[in-house]
Amino acid sequence: MKRYPAALEPERQRGDAGAVIFVTADDVGGRLRLPDPVIGDVLDILPLGDDGRGLAERNQYVDFDLLASAQAGDKGVVR
Repeated sequence: MKRYPAALEPERQRGDAGAVIFVTADDVGGRLRLPDPVIGDVLDILPLGDDGRGLAERNQYVDFDLLASAQAGDKGVVR
């Protein structure tokens, strides 16, 4: 059985310009920008080359949300 890496975890850090959210990941592909056809928001998508890596659950912040990714699922298991 193939073992998948643990899900990514956002980290809040304080800097000179205020709070910043970091998600540390290797092998990040080029950013894809897709408009949401219903409400018009732009979704920024960063594909990862590492199978099974992603956000297991949605993370909500004041200015944006980090959406759960389809490949992370519960406890990093691909569904």
